[in-house]
Amino acid sequence: MGRGRLDMVGVTHDALGFAVSRFDDVLRVVWFPLLLVALSPLLWKQMVISGAPRSFIFVLSIAVPLCLTAAYMVPLTRMAALGETLTPKSIHLAFGVRQVRFALVALLSVFAALLVAVGPTSLGVSLTEELIQEIEITEVFVFDEGSLHGGEVNVLLADVTPLRDLQVFLSWVLMPLVLAYVGVRLFLWPFAIAAGTQSPFSLSLRVSAGGNGLRLFLIFLALAMIQVVVNLGSGIVVGMGQWVGSLAEVFVRTLENFGLDGFAWAGGVGRFVGVGASYVIGILVSALTAGLVAGTAGSVIRTMR
Repeated sequence: MGRGRLDMVGVTHDALGFAVSRFDDVLRVVWFPLLLVALSPLLWKQMVISGAPRSFIFVLSIAVPLCLTAAYMVPLTRMAALGETLTPKSIHLAFGVRQVRFALVALLSVFAALLVAVGPTSLGVSLTEELIQEIEITEVFVFDEGSLHGGEVNVLLADVTPLRDLQVFLSWVLMPLVLAYVGVRLFLWPFAIAAGTQSPFSLSLRVSAGGNGLRLFLIFLALAMIQVVVNLGSGIVVGMGQWVGSLAEVFVRTLENFGLDGFAWAGGVGRFVGVGASYVIGILVSALTAGLVAGTAGSVIRTMR
C-alpha cells in the first residue's frame, strides 16, 4: 500500500470534517499550549531586560513554541489518524518521547528543506554576482571603424540584464519551487511518527511520490485558501475589538477635557477588550489551522499507509 492514487477530494473532505466536527476536542487540546506560545514574547522581553544572554533567549524562542506545538499536534494527529479519544480534561499539556521525536523531526525537516532550497540557489546568486562584477570592470579597446589606431576603451559587456534576470529567477522562482517540493515530500514525516507508523520517513516519501506530490500540494493550496478566508473574517472581528478599545480611550480623554475625573477604568476596560479579542480570535483561528493540518495528515496516513 502507499503507492495508490491520492484522493484529493476525500482528503480535503476529511481535513475539513475533522477540523469542524471535532473543533470542540481540537480546541480543548490546543488552547492552553497556544496561550503559552502567545504569552511567551512577554517572557523573552523580560529576560532581555534582566540581562539574559541573547543567544540563550533565541534558542528558547524557537524551542519552546516548537515543543508546545508538538504537545498538541501529536494527540490531534492520533485523533485524526487512529481515532483515539481524549480524556475530558480542559487543559492538555502532555509531553513525552513521541512529542520529542515529532519536534526534532519537524525541525530537521525545516532545516533540510531550507538547506536544499536556499543553499544551491544562494550559491548560484553569489557566483552570478561575482561574474557580473568581473564583467563590469573588464575593459577592452574597441577600434573605430576603418581605423588601425583610433578607438576607445569600453567595458566588455555593458548590459548585464540577462545575468540580473537569472538572479531573480534563482531567488524568486527556483528557490520557492524547490522549497515547496521538499516541503511536500517531507510533510508527512513528523505526523507519521506521531501516529506510530512503521518507517515514517519512507512513508512520507512514498506517499508524496510522483503525481501524489502535486495532488498533496493542491490539497494544501485549497485548504490555504479556506484559511485565508477565515483569517480575513477573524481580522475584521479583531479590528472591531481594537476599535472598541480606541473608542473607550477617546471617551476617557473627552471626559478629562471637560474636567471630569474617575473614568480611567473605562480606558482600561477598552484596552482589555481589544487585547482579549486578539488573543481569543487568534487561538480560535490557530485551533482551526491545527485541525486542518492534523486532519490532512491523519487522512493521508489512514488511507495510504
